[in-house]
Amino acid sequence: RDIPISGGAYSGFSVDTPPLVLPLDSLLRFRIGPTGWGVGADQAAMLDLGSQYGWLFPHDSKAYYLQATLELPPQKDDRSGDAIVWHGKLHLPRVRIPIEPDPIDPKTIGPRIDELGPKLLDPNSEVSDAAIDELSLIDDPRVIPWYIKAVKSDTYSLRFRAIDRLARMEGDEALAGLKIGMTTRGSDMGHCATEQVAADIAGNIRLLAAQSLERSPHPQAKSLLWTMEKDPSKSVRLTVVQAAARVDTPETLAIVQRGTQDTDKMVRDEATRLMNDRRNSK
Repeated sequence: RDIPISGGAYSGFSVDTPPLVLPLDSLLRFRIGPTGWGVGADQAAMLDLGSQYGWLFPHDSKAYYLQATLELPPQKDDRSGDAIVWHGKLHLPRVRIPIEPDPIDPKTIGPRIDELGPKLLDPNSEVSDAAIDELSLIDDPRVIPWYIKAVKSDTYSLRFRAIDRLARMEGDEALAGLKIGMTTRGSDMGHCATEQVAADIAGNIRLLAAQSLERSPHPQAKSLLWTMEKDPSKSVRLTVVQAAARVDTPETLAIVQRGTQDTDKMVRDEATRLMNDRRNSK
């Protein structure tokens, strides 16, 4: 069955495919590279063929294939009126799209984590960024202690990326890292230009922690999220109200109801809308 084309924004230039010359009785290989669809979160694979044709493939253990027929019909040159010599069809045989992760040797992954962990905390941002990029590809609980150390650092980008990774991991240790994020305050953020800047940065960290608690697989994550109902940041309170509206329990209904009395108009309006949607759906 055909896979529907993915929606969403496209960033980048949309250009025609450059001329491909295939000599007689020969082979031609060219790379299909990513362009502007970005990277879909938590997807198994992405096929990007330009602004009009992009596909995302989920982690669902199914097999996906790419096949195509390219046809060039008979036509004439617009300038000379002469017939274009070549026309016909190219049948591209079916090939399987790789969606399985690269195999990891359990004997080598532990030493690799031990090697990358200290680099994650390196003050040189290039070293640290490269390490977290590679660690993000390793779904092994042995990476969690290094993410915990990153969440305790005073580097904003490092905290941010570590919390995002902990949100995808199971276990009490991963949840403990999210707890650090949800209690972050301006005084935890090291040297900033002003106290207000530090407070804003800490608010962004708590916002990510709230979003991470909603998608965390830990059974206690949602309960922790509800405790952020009175967070100083209006964005965090808004996130809690919206998350509560997606869970149908008396506790979450009360959270949304209290949101209609929030000190911030944006939160009040959203909570009111969500309460109206709930009433109208019954």
